[in-house]
Amino acid sequence: MIDQLSVARRSVQRASETTDNAVVREQLASIDEGLMELTDGQTTQDTDPGMEVERLTPIEEKLTGLLDTASGDTETQIAEARDAIDIFRQEHTEWNAEE
Repeated sequence: MIDQLSVARRSVQRASETTDNAVVREQLASIDEGLMELTDGQTTQDTDPGMEVERLTPIEEKLTGLLDTASGDTETQIAEARDAIDIFRQEHTEWNAEE
């Protein structure tokens, strides 16, 4: 379960390293912190994946908003993070099981 969120977190960290925009870097740091809480929490306890999916919504929204201001490698890394979160969501929501 942690794999896709770890992928997302690494992509966010790489995006933070590649951006020259201080505002984008600050928002990426906030997103990284949120993802860290989710990934670190899962290693120490069994948590309900549905709770993680709900907590991911604001993170996903922030990433989508950053895509409008980022460019180049930073934009690519942000898109990869968003896609990894989307994969996690698909793997852990009931609507996916019904398809």
